[in-house]
Amino acid sequence: NIDAKTHPYISTGLKENKFGVGEKEALEMFLWAKKSAFLEPVSVHFHIGSQLLDLEPIIEASQKVAKIAKSLIALGIDLRFFDVGGG
Repeated sequence: NIDAKTHPYISTGLKENKFGVGEKEALEMFLWAKKSAFLEPVSVHFHIGSQLLDLEPIIEASQKVAKIAKSLIALGIDLRFFDVGGG
C-alpha cells in the first residue's frame, strides 16, 4: 500500500487500485505454489505506478517487498529474482 504520488489513473500501488495482493496473501500464495508440482516460485515482483518523479515511493516499496522476500526465504522459498517494475 504505497502511494506513488502519480496520476490516479495510472497508479497501481494503493490498496484500492486494481492490482496486487497484501503481504499475508502473498505469503500464502507462495507457500501454495511451493507445494505445487507445476509451479516454481522464484521471483517477487512489484509495480506501484508509472511516470514516477520521486524515488521515495520506490524505496519504500522496495523495503516492504524485501521484508516479504526475507520471510519467503526463511520459509524455504528459493527466490532468485527481485523485480522492481515501473514504466
